[in-house]
Amino acid sequence: MKDISEDSTYRRRKRREVLRRARRIRVLAFLLTLGLAIFLGVMLILRLSSPDSSGPLSEENSETATSEPEASFSQESEEPEEEHDSASTAQSDGPDISLTPGQQYLRGYSLFSVGQLERAAHYFQQSAEGDHPLKDYAQFYLARTYFGAQKYQEALSAFQALAKNYPDSYWYPDAQLGIADSYLELGDLAKAEESYGNFVKTYPQSPYLTRALLRLGDCLEGQQKWDEAAVQYQNLWLRYPLSPEARQVQERLDTLSQRGISPPQPSFEQLYERALIFAQADQSDNALSQLEEIYQEISQDPSRAGLSRKILLQMGILNHQLRRFDAAIDILGQLMQRWPDSLEAQEALLWRGRIYPKVGKREKGIEVLLSLASRYPGSPFAPRSLYEAAVLLEGDGKLEQAWQTYLTMLQNYATDPLAVDGLWKASWISYRSGDMEKALQLFEQLTSSFPRSSLVERALYWEARARENLGDQERALSIYSQLLNRGPLTYYGLRAAERVARITGGGDTGSGGPGEANEQEDSSGSRASDTVRSSGVEGRSKDNIPVFSEVGVRLQPGGQYFQEVSAPVFLTDNPPSPQAVSHLEKGRELVELGLRSMATNELELSQKLEPTNKNFLLELSDLYLQIEDYPRLIRIAEKSFREFLVRYETDSVFAWEMAYPLGYQPLVESYAGQYAIDPYLLLALIREESHFNPRAVSVAGARGLMQIMPSTGESIAANIGEHYSLESLQDPEKSIRMGSWYLKELLDKFDGNVVLALAGYNGGPGAAARWRDRFSGLEEDEFVESIPYRETRGYVKKVLRSYAVYQSIYGEK
Repeated sequence: MKDISEDSTYRRRKRREVLRRARRIRVLAFLLTLGLAIFLGVMLILRLSSPDSSGPLSEENSETATSEPEASFSQESEEPEEEHDSASTAQSDGPDISLTPGQQYLRGYSLFSVGQLERAAHYFQQSAEGDHPLKDYAQFYLARTYFGAQKYQEALSAFQALAKNYPDSYWYPDAQLGIADSYLELGDLAKAEESYGNFVKTYPQSPYLTRALLRLGDCLEGQQKWDEAAVQYQNLWLRYPLSPEARQVQERLDTLSQRGISPPQPSFEQLYERALIFAQADQSDNALSQLEEIYQEISQDPSRAGLSRKILLQMGILNHQLRRFDAAIDILGQLMQRWPDSLEAQEALLWRGRIYPKVGKREKGIEVLLSLASRYPGSPFAPRSLYEAAVLLEGDGKLEQAWQTYLTMLQNYATDPLAVDGLWKASWISYRSGDMEKALQLFEQLTSSFPRSSLVERALYWEARARENLGDQERALSIYSQLLNRGPLTYYGLRAAERVARITGGGDTGSGGPGEANEQEDSSGSRASDTVRSSGVEGRSKDNIPVFSEVGVRLQPGGQYFQEVSAPVFLTDNPPSPQAVSHLEKGRELVELGLRSMATNELELSQKLEPTNKNFLLELSDLYLQIEDYPRLIRIAEKSFREFLVRYETDSVFAWEMAYPLGYQPLVESYAGQYAIDPYLLLALIREESHFNPRAVSVAGARGLMQIMPSTGESIAANIGEHYSLESLQDPEKSIRMGSWYLKELLDKFDGNVVLALAGYNGGPGAAARWRDRFSGLEEDEFVESIPYRETRGYVKKVLRSYAVYQSIYGEK
């Protein structure tokens, strides 16, 4: 196994990291020395005299400020990346004019974060008067400092100054809210009402919208506008029922009701929409109980039949989500019986077809799905019902019937988005069944009929494999070359290079092959496909080189598919806007100060203003790299430099390094060495699991860089003697340690086979073991394509591809 530190690229990045750390250490040393000097000077002055406090805040206010009412601001306190001696700074009675304006802001922010508001205000005032990119930050936090110290008039003036002088500031919306909050605290309810109303209209997506709505109601109530306040509270309760403020408005509505003031009764449609909000938030029980109450009220009202149908359908779906399958079947049956020809009844029939297999009635489910298409051929659910019926048939090994059902769906609904998927599945059934002639015909039909489909590369590759099986090596090589020209570092491009090497005598490139994917098997998992001949996926030695590794080396400069070109030059008609440059410079300053979250806010704003200016985006990307914001770095590469991520060439190296960064490299290298794992495999896995986002949480609940499920993490922690907590899964060091240990366990379990280990990491080791036994005769590419879980199949392809790309970019040349 090669050590990353031997690579020239690694050494270059390591040097950059060392220089950054050295710069940070110098800044820290300067600040600590300066703080000590200030402390000693102040102590000397205090021995000679006892001056009164000066400044806009009293000592008493600064001590109690953190427990007083707080304004609604979107940026919570952030610990600077560098550590500053707040204790020594707290001894100073005034700002140190020897600091730069940026350093004054940072010193003020450090004091603000620990509640030393009076002293923080001195630094913010000094910084706000300086000439530097962060004047609006100093002004905003000066206003916040006043507000926290209950100096509401001063806070109002400071917020208004920010809104007037810095209309393009990131803090402008927060300043508008701060103005409203200040008016409210000052008791000027009319102006507060106006300000909150403007905020609600202007910033409907603000995370503080519901808080503003609640305070708007408070303003109305305080002015004895009881009816308006009641309507305001009810709208908040209806539209934002999951917010903390929704619980508070219920109390206010009850209080108003005692005074004989009630808003208009909400309509049943409004209550239905409110219940759907709970359903969309996975609060199925709550949503179901609300829908049942509504249905009881309207079920016998003919004028509300449309709403009754919608409610019954949602009740059936929610019972399905709660795994109350019998109840779901019964409720959906009621809908079909009362309104048999309605669109909702057709969808109910689709859901019944899906539910029957889950209660052990697969044949009944297939029958119901097929009946939908026959009874309602014009239904928008007919193509889906045929497709899902074919999936069930294929899973039961009824390949001929499944194949025919897919083609029927294609013939009758050729323009439906599912048509191309059905054609692919029919093609794959033909291939697996050994009917290579029919497979060729269908693969060719797919590529000609759906040239823009994402399945084209897949179909081309398997067309070439079918031709190999028929002995047409020349045509197979031609198709493989076509795939390599389309993109040698795509999954199928890499597979094509592997096949070319075998056909032309280049040799077998070899192969190797904790989150859980609880996905139902789809059509790829048919047991009848096990008859395909192969060299076997389970017999690979752990001493073999990993999948694609030789291919990766061949794709280096000077290789068969490498083209020498000049470095890129991006020409734009217009320079970046002044606003974008301003936000970029603020971001750069905040990066230097170690305030990463604030820096990210500014960089995102600048990116929104210049989404297509490649020179600007490259400069932006360098800053994202400095703060180790790998997810945004990857997104820029994949969205804005997509055309460079086709071949690994001289002018595209920058894009590949952006899209495949060496995230958390020291930790990866350490634990890869400890557990004898190729570090590039570990990097590839982390990239595809989380894009190097340590705070990532999946829909299923997997967490952290390596997306470990809580139950799996608890088991791993017990095995390695690590203290476990849910938060530990989002700690980079602990996540990489636990994930590396688990991956090593899987590699050992599957004799070093990387493909099976990856399948086990995503789909579970038990499922991977079943697939190994079930598809023991398949070649590796056929095995991957036959993984029954759609999610796991795609996951294995993505990680293998990333593994090869990391080897190609950073591996030995």
